[in-house]
Amino acid sequence: MSEDSGKRPGALARRPLREGGLERELARALRYRLYLDHVLIPVTTLDVDGTILHINRAGADHLRGDPENFVGRSVYDVLPDIAATTRPRLARALAGHIASYETSIQLPGGARWFESSYRPIRDESGQVIAVQILSQEITAKVRAERALEKSQIQLKNAEAQAAIGTWEFDLSAGKNQWSEEMYRLYGRDPSLGPPTLDEFALLVHPDDRDHVLRSQQFALRSRSGGVVEFRTNPAKGPVRHLKTTFGISDQEGESVMIKGTLMDVTAMRRADDEKKRLEEQLRHAQKLDSLGVLAGGIAHDFNNILVGIMCNAEFALARTEKLDVVHRAIEDVLIASRRAADLCQQMLSYSGLGKFTVGVLDLSDVARELGHLIKASISKRAQLRHELASDLPVIEADAAQIQQIILNLLTNASDALADKDGVITMRTGVERCSREDLSRTYLNDDLPAGDYVFLEVSDTGSGIDPATLGRIFDPFFTSKGAGRGLGLAAVLGIIRGHRGAIDVVSQLGAGTTIKVFLPAAQARANPTEPYRSAELRRPDAGVTVLLVDDEALVRRAAERTLTREGYSVLSAADGRKAIELFRQHSQRIDVVLLDLTMPHLDGRQTLAELRRERADIKVILMSGYGDIDTGSGVLAVDCFIQKPFMPDELLRAVADTLSD
Repeated sequence: MSEDSGKRPGALARRPLREGGLERELARALRYRLYLDHVLIPVTTLDVDGTILHINRAGADHLRGDPENFVGRSVYDVLPDIAATTRPRLARALAGHIASYETSIQLPGGARWFESSYRPIRDESGQVIAVQILSQEITAKVRAERALEKSQIQLKNAEAQAAIGTWEFDLSAGKNQWSEEMYRLYGRDPSLGPPTLDEFALLVHPDDRDHVLRSQQFALRSRSGGVVEFRTNPAKGPVRHLKTTFGISDQEGESVMIKGTLMDVTAMRRADDEKKRLEEQLRHAQKLDSLGVLAGGIAHDFNNILVGIMCNAEFALARTEKLDVVHRAIEDVLIASRRAADLCQQMLSYSGLGKFTVGVLDLSDVARELGHLIKASISKRAQLRHELASDLPVIEADAAQIQQIILNLLTNASDALADKDGVITMRTGVERCSREDLSRTYLNDDLPAGDYVFLEVSDTGSGIDPATLGRIFDPFFTSKGAGRGLGLAAVLGIIRGHRGAIDVVSQLGAGTTIKVFLPAAQARANPTEPYRSAELRRPDAGVTVLLVDDEALVRRAAERTLTREGYSVLSAADGRKAIELFRQHSQRIDVVLLDLTMPHLDGRQTLAELRRERADIKVILMSGYGDIDTGSGVLAVDCFIQKPFMPDELLRAVADTLSD
């Protein structure tokens, strides 16, 4: 660590006592937690006094600030409302204990819940010198659990306040007597009097009549009472769920009188259904989060590997004859690697980390254009109908991602027709949705009430059975044989990334309707001049690129591509080495090609240091993730290129940046 870095406010070495062992142990802890530190969850490191030594971007984002604004400050000052609980937890961790706690923190925008794991960091002698806190937000889980608790309370209240009617039937006399409450429960006019046995059957829901009659007959034969639950069939008013408990009194072996009570259990049944729905929603949210983390991590690592495969294959391809069998083999490698790159992009879309190029769109225009283009891809026996609304509110979305949603939904609707004649209808419109409406959809994620533009695709196919319906958004799941891709799982990820929701209604023999909701924007759609890339040309003599990436395979491939075109390249395996090279060669470096996720110093931290040295340096940011905001703040760079990239894409990005 240089002398200058030790003097900068917020650096880890700002206190001489914390140099050496502490810095090494923090670097090791941060390296082991690299993936979580840079992508998924807040990570904070405190010294023995509670001073913040390090906070990652995710943690700083929750506090609505940059990491450097919090380093060196006391955590008790930054979050005073949890100081009382943090002190004993920190003390326990400093004593060598590892423990997890749930905490409610008042942050900008409202209260949020986190599950925080306190882990001691030890020096080489085993002494605890700092504490690392890994926090995972569980706000959605806590809210779902509270909603479950609320539904259980409602269930108890419904039981306590349930109105109960009484009835009796004299078999000998054939007379039936009802209390006043019975008429209300059945929705029967009291002036009609109690029903006869035949009339009573008509008051029971048709689907429940056989069950009720069999229960009564069994009770009469066995001389025992019983409990029967059924639905009503009212002439007017809502259907009710009723439960009757009855007993039989007999005289000299003959059944004479049946007496019972009747209770309205509609509220309890609805509460049960709501409880099951919330439990299923909670399981679904947990599954999505787990699979999203897995998919995003795999896609990121594969994208790094694919850079080396694609760039090196392109390099070899240019040096073999077209008729050579090796040339054809390399072409096959490139084709396969492009398919792998497409699959990685789908995985990023599923995880909600796909690259979005947000613009202002009219959903009807996008659907109309793509609907005509896809006719050749759907069943020849399908009739495609458009019911696209005009003058829709615009949406702020990625056009390519919205096209992928439409393509997947239309393809699935075509498959549902199973080569039979049928109709596929694509509709758009706008709908005002309440929180209750959104809570019944997939991915409701606490979406705000308001106007939502919708896309609806329906088919007249065979429909989906309930067991299959619960799995249609699982990755690689299909009802047509072996799984072929992410399909609707990718659609789900795109919608999640756009803060939307999706609803599915299907019935066997009656087709399926899938409805996508996207939040309406306030802006209006205006055509913009398309971006025209600079003409690709060989660089001027002496143009130097500083290449920074922790993956050796990526560095070698990018360096080979750049030097082949005449660029001078300085390579660094991490942010620290990059800063050292930049200080040595600052004036000759024309552009920096910088990876976002690296050990020691990540792309954000490295970029901040480079700009302190030279504010006007041109920077191209690289990442295996796509959802990176490079428009403002620390990451306001000149260009962004997503891995994996082909050599010409890399050269184009460098040429465009230099000629800007």
